[in-house]
Amino acid sequence: MIKPSQERSTNALDTVLSVDHSVQQQLNTIIEASEIGTWMLDLDSELLDVNSRWLTMFGYQAGELPIVDLAWLRANMHPDDMSPARQSLRLHLEGMVDFYESQFRVRHKMGYWVWVQARGRVISQQQASIKTQRLYGINIDITAEKNLQSKLTKLAENVPGMVYQFQLNPDKSITFPYVGPAVETLLGFSASQLAQDGRLVFSKVHPEDLPQLAYSIEQSAQSLTQWQLRFRLAANGLTYRWLAGQSSPEKQENGAVIWHGYIQDITEEMEMQLALAQAKEQAERAVANKSSFLANMSHEIRTPMNGVIGMLDLLAEGNIDPNQTESINLMRDSAYSLLTIIDDILDFSKLEAGKLTISKEARQLAPVVEQICNMLDFLAIKNQVELTYFIDPAINEILWFDPNRLRQILVNLLSNAIKFSSRLDRAGEVRLEVSLADQQQQHALLCFSITDNGIGMAPDLVARLFQPFTQADDSSSRKYGGTGLGLAITQQLVQLMDGVVSVESIPGIGTTFQVAIPVDISTENAETTEIEQPLLTGITVRILGEPSQILLTDYARYLAADGAQVLWHNPTMLESNTFSQLTSKTVWLFDSVLTKGDALQLVDHIKQYYAEQSRFIVLGRGRRRKPRRTAPDTLYIDANVLQRLQLIQAVYAVYHDVNVPPLEELIQPHLTTQQPYRILVLEDNTTNQKVIKQQLIRLGYQVLVAADGAMGLRYAREQHFDLILTDLHMPQVDGYQFAQAYRELESHLGRPRIPVIALTANIVPEELARCKNEGMDGYLVKPLPVAELKTCLECWLATAQQAASVNLPQNTPHTVKDTLGNTAESLLVNLDKQVLAETVGEESVPEILQDFAESLEQSVAKIEQALLMRQFTVLAQEAHKLKSSSRFVGAHALADAFTLLEQVSKTSLEQGVAEPQLSPIFHQLIKLTAAVIEQINMTLS
Repeated sequence: MIKPSQERSTNALDTVLSVDHSVQQQLNTIIEASEIGTWMLDLDSELLDVNSRWLTMFGYQAGELPIVDLAWLRANMHPDDMSPARQSLRLHLEGMVDFYESQFRVRHKMGYWVWVQARGRVISQQQASIKTQRLYGINIDITAEKNLQSKLTKLAENVPGMVYQFQLNPDKSITFPYVGPAVETLLGFSASQLAQDGRLVFSKVHPEDLPQLAYSIEQSAQSLTQWQLRFRLAANGLTYRWLAGQSSPEKQENGAVIWHGYIQDITEEMEMQLALAQAKEQAERAVANKSSFLANMSHEIRTPMNGVIGMLDLLAEGNIDPNQTESINLMRDSAYSLLTIIDDILDFSKLEAGKLTISKEARQLAPVVEQICNMLDFLAIKNQVELTYFIDPAINEILWFDPNRLRQILVNLLSNAIKFSSRLDRAGEVRLEVSLADQQQQHALLCFSITDNGIGMAPDLVARLFQPFTQADDSSSRKYGGTGLGLAITQQLVQLMDGVVSVESIPGIGTTFQVAIPVDISTENAETTEIEQPLLTGITVRILGEPSQILLTDYARYLAADGAQVLWHNPTMLESNTFSQLTSKTVWLFDSVLTKGDALQLVDHIKQYYAEQSRFIVLGRGRRRKPRRTAPDTLYIDANVLQRLQLIQAVYAVYHDVNVPPLEELIQPHLTTQQPYRILVLEDNTTNQKVIKQQLIRLGYQVLVAADGAMGLRYAREQHFDLILTDLHMPQVDGYQFAQAYRELESHLGRPRIPVIALTANIVPEELARCKNEGMDGYLVKPLPVAELKTCLECWLATAQQAASVNLPQNTPHTVKDTLGNTAESLLVNLDKQVLAETVGEESVPEILQDFAESLEQSVAKIEQALLMRQFTVLAQEAHKLKSSSRFVGAHALADAFTLLEQVSKTSLEQGVAEPQLSPIFHQLIKLTAAVIEQINMTLS
């Protein structure tokens, strides 16, 4: 790189040699005032004639040196610079170069080195017969520049890689004006080589990286944006190493672009990344293999377990003696214990692999919690533990949460509480309280509190409670059993839900687990299981007890939330003056356990004073969930795991002196009397075929079994079924292929949609998600208890029945019958081009009709795809768009059909199931579309 000092010396020397002698005096004055030292060397005598600036450059004054010659200069020149200076002089004297140029150091009078840029030219003079040669030149002090360059070099030596300047000239030549000391190590060339021809570097770049390198430089030069690239280069010509370069471009006045930046060797980093990528790939393969193994394990274990538990359920409902019943129950409990252990191990493995996910649904919370407590009540009674629960009545919105994972969390915590509260010297008690900790707009924080009066734990044991494969006490493991995985799984599930779990425990007193989970409040018009209007408005309920009694306090809150006036009375202080103030009908509610006396005696005592206007609700304990009328004015109901609506139903019935209606009449849709329903089962395992067939027959359904998907499709094509249960893994045509093919068949034949339910022993999220994507409505996990099978089938059949009975909107321009009655011939008449012409002008009609025909074909194809995928939102949007454009071009019948499709799609979206009219509407739309396009083509021709 030519330094500024070098440029100054060249210009100055040219000036010295070209001036006329007449202005020599003036020039000398200018030179003396400048920073330039001038000299003349007589090559014969080797004497130097120098100016004062030349002397002061080295610390001397004029006359201080007796003689200045080449010998003095050699004696004071740095030894390392002697040879290059002689070489430069020789090249000039031999005519190899036009100028003598050299940089060297001369010792200052004070002992330090002064860097000098020297430049000169030989001039021969002929005087008479004597020819003399003198070298005229100048010196410039470049010490400051050299010091700065030295600092830069030292800095570059300590910077990872190499600092450089890279220049692209207007003639496309490339140079490196400056490179750091690591240039030969990184690029394989010397600084002087690259200063002459920078393209040498490209010869060592990996052929695969060369196009990208050239392109990136070109783009950076054009846009003057930062250049940055990773590429491979073989500095030694053999081994490619990874380099990373980064620099900023700068445009020069002459049109060149110069980049200032650095390059460093990143081979180790890239090798590490490659090793990490390979390790990641291997780990992902291992995880995939593990997941596949877990899925297979789940399937292989659950399939025979389905046969065992299913047959035990059927056997238990047969005509057997008490001893056999006890044996069957023992086998059934053992089977479920084994299944629980297997599920814990599989779930923990999935959590470790990050494969366990949260799948939120819009649901009401109360039915989920009630189902959990009802399921665990048998375990509580068996262990002589009283299980109660309370759900804050304020929690009545539809919430977004994962019901399956919430069920898993609560079942784990409640079953642990029941287990560790049993076998003690006192009656075991377990209570679940669900409260609304916070609510802001569409977000809420739910708090689940599980309290027991069991064995409790010391603080040091609580600290390691959530560690996998450990239990609080080894003696507990031997006494109560368990794998030690349940709480570890619970904690990770809560964290997946963005919640927290905490525990407080006192040895010998009991334990409380707190689970806080944030949820979103749904804005959908989902169906509610709550009674819309309060049933107990105007009814007075007098509770015999004290507010400190938690169970009665819970029931008081339930009743008050439903409109009842709730008053408290101490049952031991009922005197005549208590009743003298009563003037209206009253429902008395008391707990036969808490009153510690004969419930009938308490009823008789009240009747002595207030018989005519008194009605009674007596709370007992047991597994009978329906209120029983023990007298015309008295209902008896079991209080453990008592649902809020069951209590409200009992109070309403006893107050109004009416029969106790089934709870389902208040909160559940009915199945019609269209029994028996016909169910098609696809199952290839012969044992499972027998189990599911016997279970369904026992539940009153007609059953046809197919051994694979191909046989199932044949049956489905030839016969009518109300619901289909299909295994997923079968020979020939599996469950996924069957579901997809059946939905296409259903659509083609114009049949109403019926539920297709997966039977799976594999509960990994990917498989369940695939079930939905292939057109299935839900899934059942093997093994299938009869009670769960019954509940699920009733729910799906009721939903399907409701969907089939929904009436179409009355304000639609055309009913289904009207729309389907339209033919292509009538459409040819109804394409009103005059409407379009009046709107856009006659000359624009052909172009608009052509555009409409093209967009119509594309949109109908999109509608067909959305119909197959059950994307009701897309259906409604496309129908809405085509409704407007069809009416705009005058295709009124087609517009009416799209209006109908939009309304039915919105109804399907609200109810979550496809309306049966969707398929016939779509098939008619195909005909209408073809007719309209045909008429448009005729118009355009």
